[in-house]
Amino acid sequence: MVDVETTAITASFVIWHCVLLFFVLGIIGHLLNFYVLTRRKLRSSPCTLYFLAATAAACVVVWIMLPWRFLQYAYNIEPAYYSSAICKIEYYLNNTTRAMASWFLGLACMDRYFCSSSNVRMRRFSSVRMARIIIISFTLVMFIIHIHVPIYNIVGTGRTPVPFSQVSTICIITTGFYATFSLYWFFIVYAFSPPVIMLIFGLLTLFNIHQRRRQILPNASDMNNRKREKTSRQMLIMLIVQCTFITICTMPTALQRFYTYFTSTQQKSTTQKALDQLFLTTTLALGFIGHSLTFYMFTLSGSMFRDEVKQLITKIPGCKRVFATTRTQTTTNGMLPASHEQRNLATLRNYQTTRVTTNAPINE
Repeated sequence: MVDVETTAITASFVIWHCVLLFFVLGIIGHLLNFYVLTRRKLRSSPCTLYFLAATAAACVVVWIMLPWRFLQYAYNIEPAYYSSAICKIEYYLNNTTRAMASWFLGLACMDRYFCSSSNVRMRRFSSVRMARIIIISFTLVMFIIHIHVPIYNIVGTGRTPVPFSQVSTICIITTGFYATFSLYWFFIVYAFSPPVIMLIFGLLTLFNIHQRRRQILPNASDMNNRKREKTSRQMLIMLIVQCTFITICTMPTALQRFYTYFTSTQQKSTTQKALDQLFLTTTLALGFIGHSLTFYMFTLSGSMFRDEVKQLITKIPGCKRVFATTRTQTTTNGMLPASHEQRNLATLRNYQTTRVTTNAPINE
């Protein structure tokens, strides 16, 4: 039993030190997110503003809350244990920014739905001006509806994570009705509602795009529309991948809270408490990982995003020559595929040439 306890506690300690790697990746990735998303090719899209807002919220989670939790759970260094004001501000900021980082992705899915709609009035909701208004308004709303967090988080007596299960003064949620309320609040606002919004509007957007692609022959005025549709599809793919990844990483945290709440009255052995601590550590680490790797998910799923990243890399001395050599070899070997726009343009030219040939006068 002692070996199990020691292994669980050691594993928790190791996990938090591994999370430091994602802290570094998160800093680099979020800085690159800000750079890429503000490029001319992407910044004209209102969806990009939601990405930027989500990145800004994730920066608070990764740059501030992650090292804070690392010191707390790995070394039991927590200023909130000794200051009621710090306790309230910490949990207020943590809950609000985590929720905003997920909800802004949900708002981006809604924007893609409005943008892809055939209804002119619906498309008016997808604009840079409207996105700015929604982001500012939603940020204020999120800070207002989370005002109960600093009210009911207090400095009280509880068990510290390190040394394990030592009774001491810590920052805790008040017992009673609010403990139950906060449990369901976290699940609904952070873990459940954003993925549902993402799923619903993601499917509706796919339906709209499918409906608008039912044209048989391209024409000159259709080329710009197809280009916009390609951008919309790329944004949607990036959203779907990111939303799926965030959901996978955040849902275990909600499940862990339910488990802790419903088993809080049970008598547990020291071994079981150590395993519960390992479960808590793993779910917390997953939550931070989900908010740390947004740049890498965007890079894997979005070709436009990758193009901007490549342009950034080519500005590094020596890298431009490598990309140029690779592209030349690919073109020489005949392996460079034509883009979607190039194929459409070729089809349009063939169609127009056929019409000119058919309508030309016959010389007898």
